[in-house]
Amino acid sequence: MEACHVDSIDEHEGLTQAADEGIEKFSSNIPIIAGVQNLKDSLKAILQGASMLRTHFKLKEDKPLIGETVKVLTKIADDIEGLNGKTDAELTTYLGGIKYPLAGLKNIIKTKKFPVPLFAEGGIILPTDVAMVMGLNADGCIASSLIFKVADPKRRIHSMIKAVQYYNNPAKLINYLEDS
Repeated sequence: MEACHVDSIDEHEGLTQAADEGIEKFSSNIPIIAGVQNLKDSLKAILQGASMLRTHFKLKEDKPLIGETVKVLTKIADDIEGLNGKTDAELTTYLGGIKYPLAGLKNIIKTKKFPVPLFAEGGIILPTDVAMVMGLNADGCIASSLIFKVADPKRRIHSMIKAVQYYNNPAKLINYLEDS
């Protein structure tokens, strides 16, 4: 795939579930993107060598919904928050058979960030969607192809980019929400 100049590989969840340990990603120079639904999924994917995480959920009616994306991000945040203040023994119990380093887990709990980027994907078509997922600790977002069906896709994309930049600055963000 490297000879074909593939930019990244999105690991298919069905394939991951078919293998006990997922797919070994370290031998590839191509970044691997792994879909995750919670903290444990995220830790496993990182251990397996994922370069990037993205939210994952089962589609309802073949339409990605922003609400489902928010549920996944909230679940991850709740999982992390639930480990705050836990002892090493309690953290080890939480990990179960996951061989994630305790120091790395403690850093995730402290910073509320993974050592690889977490992108929100699913139903993101408005600048307000972008601001919301960024406010839920996503490092970025993957926009829905539906943005190309709006009246002015170029303006919408520009507004969504600005929403990433200003999600935590309402005074500036408001300038890019007029087409929401």
